[in-house]
Amino acid sequence: MSVRVVTDSSAVMPKAWIDAYSIDIVPLQLAWPDGRVLNGDPAYSDVADEVLRRTPPSTAAPSPGAFAELFERHLAGGSDVLVVTPPTEFS
Repeated sequence: MSVRVVTDSSAVMPKAWIDAYSIDIVPLQLAWPDGRVLNGDPAYSDVADEVLRRTPPSTAAPSPGAFAELFERHLAGGSDVLVVTPPTEFS
């Protein structure tokens, strides 16, 4: 039996870990005070640089459908799935 690990982009893991352990990252949505919304997974360094210059963005959790799609694929392939996400207070 194999176990697939799924988390969201708030985990800020090194790419080497993601690749070595086949970790799936579901991207958060970042909403900046100036109205920009980033869907996807911008580089952590880009977000950190921008936070130092202005007000931090608000975040929105990935959609349940984004997680469900990964679960279905991994479960159909015979893997179990472990999901690790932060509590709302840390987001």
